[in-house]
Amino acid sequence: AQLREHVFGRWLLAQEGIGVRTAAGFMAEAGDLNRFQGEAQLARYAGNGGNRVQSGNSKERHRDGRKYNSRLKRVTLLLAESRSQWHAPSKEYLHKRKKQHGDKHWAAVKKLARYQIRFLWKAWQEVVNDPLHASG
Repeated sequence: AQLREHVFGRWLLAQEGIGVRTAAGFMAEAGDLNRFQGEAQLARYAGNGGNRVQSGNSKERHRDGRKYNSRLKRVTLLLAESRSQWHAPSKEYLHKRKKQHGDKHWAAVKKLARYQIRFLWKAWQEVVNDPLHASG
């Protein structure tokens, strides 16, 4: 009931591939996104803003930051996995990461989760911070 009362909760539930449990988990763990300075800070908090690791001639890798919310990370990965099954653009993005970039499944899902965080951050700015949406 609380999820449906919040303007962003209603927006989340209206999105393809996002169910009640995923939306509630994201809202519970992320809370008010206005407390983050930007999408990069939100991604780091969710464990999807990896640090670049490269030494010498080795291939560049990304690894998780040290401090992150593991429950929010799990929710964002589940969100990405779910959207990749039900949302055509997400499905195409995942396929492209696997085929063209040679990513394994979970590496591609992790990159999709980072992309989804960017999508959610922009949506929050439009839906919650826009006075036209908030009043309607």
